[in-house]
Amino acid sequence: MSIDTQITNEAYHANRTHVSSSGLKLYLKDPVAYHKQYVQGIPWEVPVALQNAFDFGTYVHAMVLEPHLLEEDFAIYESGCREAFDYDNQGKMLITSGQDHIARRMFDNYSKAVFHPEDKKISTFFEGGKAEESMFAELDGLKVKIRTDYRKVDSDGIYASINDVKSTSKNVNFKNVTKICEELDYDLSAALYCDVAEKVTGIRHDFYFLFMGKKDYKSEIFKASEDFLERGRRKYKRAIAGIKKSRETNVWVPELA
Repeated sequence: MSIDTQITNEAYHANRTHVSSSGLKLYLKDPVAYHKQYVQGIPWEVPVALQNAFDFGTYVHAMVLEPHLLEEDFAIYESGCREAFDYDNQGKMLITSGQDHIARRMFDNYSKAVFHPEDKKISTFFEGGKAEESMFAELDGLKVKIRTDYRKVDSDGIYASINDVKSTSKNVNFKNVTKICEELDYDLSAALYCDVAEKVTGIRHDFYFLFMGKKDYKSEIFKASEDFLERGRRKYKRAIAGIKKSRETNVWVPELA
């Protein structure tokens, strides 16, 4: 078990000895695709539209979590020769001026938004902690890994939370957030993160989602309930059991209903 605050995002994702929540979710949906990507090492070709969404999400993440990296890691394309712009900004993630405008409006509203049950600014969830921590552990006989967006521990070292940033093209409300979490198995991710973090640190963690809307520019915090985490826990345990069995038998086929 270990915690690493220095490992880069690229090095974390390159690690193939431990399985991430993305890997566990993929196995549950398509064991054959999991085998191709994580066992054979054949990279998944991301569709352009999806890559653009990933890039935008990464940009919003940086605004909230690591604003000091914005100038270093991103380049804003406005107009002119794209080829020359790409050449001058090699190694940087390219964001269009339109994307930048939307992201900055989202961030502006996030900076003003309030978490109503506690009547405090949402931005305080991302103060006094650490961004991008990687943890490695073994659960149910399988090596797993997590990379938290942001983690906070109270001054007594008794209570901690993992705070995760999500951007969405839908309006931010309970109904839409619930549907997104179901479709993308965010319950699995939340449960895995909480359990790995507790195993590595010995501290129980709560899990909070910050949803930021590209459409309504609304920012809202949602706390993962115990029922939500328990559903996710059942999922990741099923995925772990399946991966272990597939590794033993070298059979990578979907379960029959």
